[in-house]
Amino acid sequence: MISVIVPAFNAEKTLPHTLRALQNQTLPRKLYEIIVIDDASKDGTGSVAREFGVRYRRQNKEGPAAARNLGVRIARGDIVLFTDSDCVPREDWIEKMVKPFEDPRVAGVMGRYLTRQKEFCARFVQLEFEERFSMLGDRDNIDLVPSFAAAFRRSIFEEVGGFDAHYPQANNEDVELSYKIASRGYKMIFSDDAVVYHRHPSNWKKYFSIKFSRAFWRILVYKKFPGKILKDTYTPQSLKAQILTAYLLLVSPLAFLLGVAWGLAAVGTALVLFLASCFPFIYRTYSFDPQMALAAPLVLFPKSIISGWGVFMGLMTGSERDTIFPIVLAISDGIMSAVALTLGFIIRSKLLGVSVVFSKPLEYFYPLVVIFPLLVIIVFRQMGLYRTKTCLSKLNQLVLFFRAFAVVALVVMAGMFVLKMNYSRSLLLIVFLTALPLMAIARLTLNAIHERMLAKGVNATRVLIVGAGEAAQMVLEKIHNFPSLGYYVVGFIAEAGMGKRYLGREILGSSKDIRRIIEENQVDEVIFARPNLSREKVLDLIVQLGKENVAVKMVSDLYDIVTSQTVIDGIADIPMIEIHKRRFRHLQDLIKASMDYLLGTIFLLLSLPFWLIFALIIRIESPGPVFVRVDRIGKNGRRFKLFRFRTLFKDATFQEGGTSELNDSRTTRFGRFLSKTRLDEWPQLLNILLGHMSLVGPRPELPELVAEYKEWQKLRLEVKPGITGLWQIMGRRDLFLHQNLEYDFYYIKNRSLLLDLTILLRTIPAMIFGSSPVYRGWLVNAELERQKFNVYTKGQEVDEKLTKSASA
Repeated sequence: MISVIVPAFNAEKTLPHTLRALQNQTLPRKLYEIIVIDDASKDGTGSVAREFGVRYRRQNKEGPAAARNLGVRIARGDIVLFTDSDCVPREDWIEKMVKPFEDPRVAGVMGRYLTRQKEFCARFVQLEFEERFSMLGDRDNIDLVPSFAAAFRRSIFEEVGGFDAHYPQANNEDVELSYKIASRGYKMIFSDDAVVYHRHPSNWKKYFSIKFSRAFWRILVYKKFPGKILKDTYTPQSLKAQILTAYLLLVSPLAFLLGVAWGLAAVGTALVLFLASCFPFIYRTYSFDPQMALAAPLVLFPKSIISGWGVFMGLMTGSERDTIFPIVLAISDGIMSAVALTLGFIIRSKLLGVSVVFSKPLEYFYPLVVIFPLLVIIVFRQMGLYRTKTCLSKLNQLVLFFRAFAVVALVVMAGMFVLKMNYSRSLLLIVFLTALPLMAIARLTLNAIHERMLAKGVNATRVLIVGAGEAAQMVLEKIHNFPSLGYYVVGFIAEAGMGKRYLGREILGSSKDIRRIIEENQVDEVIFARPNLSREKVLDLIVQLGKENVAVKMVSDLYDIVTSQTVIDGIADIPMIEIHKRRFRHLQDLIKASMDYLLGTIFLLLSLPFWLIFALIIRIESPGPVFVRVDRIGKNGRRFKLFRFRTLFKDATFQEGGTSELNDSRTTRFGRFLSKTRLDEWPQLLNILLGHMSLVGPRPELPELVAEYKEWQKLRLEVKPGITGLWQIMGRRDLFLHQNLEYDFYYIKNRSLLLDLTILLRTIPAMIFGSSPVYRGWLVNAELERQKFNVYTKGQEVDEKLTKSASA
């Protein structure tokens, strides 16, 4: 079976031609199915699809990429074909597209675009395609299959995750998919005779708009596949040269400021370079349309300028959400403040006729032109001017900006006063009055561009809401009312009500389906909106999500107490807690590992004389081995043998976990001393050198206890266990499992080199003085009392239920 998938949006006029052509193919109709995915059209697209009797599914407005993915999910075929609702396939298109799949090595096939239009603009568009087709004709393997005529093996399409649904428009999502397939070594080919006819743009406004959009989105693809910047099989290298030389030609008239001769030389050189970059295009397309080919430079110049602008905007937006744009704002603030400082010096010294601003003008100017922008950026960051996805009005943004700038002014004046700098108040006034409008205009412009892009779905964050109650509905309403936040809700997770909808979003499944739903809908962020789940179940889900590349937030509640790596964030006025899976930075991780090996070696060498003494005493008091080797579970669940000095009499079985060795009759007298002072753990320095353990970390745990861990408790195994840790210095070696876990989790979430050093230093007095047995005994007794109390209260509940049923 072959599945032909057609995404459609407001395609009432063009879709009939597409479906009619698909139903009249040379391939027998029973061998293929036609699927139309309606991307929330507002016209009669659905009626057209039902009229032709094809399979039809309607989705929320998510874009063609998500529509194609949905089509594949419901498809029956092993080969999936894609075309657009404004394309008309030739009668043998399906047959020509599927024939190459007779070769089992082929993963994808690209068809050919043609047009019957005669308009100048449409002819030029076709000329651009012909240039690319001429490049593909001699290749046995290509790395780009455009979606207007595409075919893939379904298994490979699903293996790479399908189209990236973050692309809200039909633009470069096919490039990204093709690069993913090519990067895994699969073969894709060009089928020159698999033709679809298309109506190209017939006016230049639409043409240039498309060129801007393609350049913009291509940059986002290149950020994922930087190797393709230099070369791919579909993009002419001359296109990049055209953009560079077009901008060179654009700025070359500035050379006339140096003189007429310089200007003519610069313009002439730039013009020759630009025409040279156009030559490959003219050469490849001349045989197809000679007149259009010769006139091409007249179109290629404005096209290159607009494409270059699209490249810049793509770089500004970036693919790293909430990261690139604040950097752009900070760079803008820095540049504008440096310009303002420079203008201030010029105005003060030149226009006002004052030649000396400071007693040492140059010595002050050069440091200030660096320090002042840095100060502006630091103050603005501290006052939240680089936060993204806020719901402040333009007026409130300006108020916050003026307040931050006032702080900058105060800091500058205070700094100059403290340093006793002979500064000019009029200069500072000029600088501040110049910087205010420059920075304000730049920020408002950049923010307006950024918000407009977010509102259009550019780089949108795809959100899954866990819960379907009042809090979940409130989150969806806020996201719906503030499109400039850049969120898109894919749906809800709830334990009941599958398929029910609210504001166009439906319940996609229950908590057990969450990983599948995240994968299918390419979710970026999961928000727990007070779901009707136990806290333990929520913890398990959060741990599961830790294995996915998604952010996790929770709608804050009055009784939410979070003590580790969290950030208070929000959507509109809904406070949320962002749960970070803090990771040791690679540098810190490397330093920690190096410190473990270095200090472990030093401690081992220094302690060896004591080892010999301990070994002698152990053998004298009780014959048998000096060391014991016991099974423990380390990082990522790996089992290893842990070394310890023997503290028990010969043939006594070593056990651990809630029972103190200090009062155990099987423990030798010297063994009690070793256990109390923690010296029995010195041989674990060997485990450090073997890479099993670290100096500081969670307690190494017994395999039988780890086997009983719940999913969230397995977070304890994220790091290497340690010889010492919080559980050691807090005097809690003998506590029950869950009482130790909270110390281990605190360390894992807050670990740092400073915390490791603190624990190591506090381990020394803990070894010398030990820990209070009264304190430990109180906690153990408290646990036993709690268990008795729970049994009692459960019994009371049963009695109450029996009494109520009897009275009923």
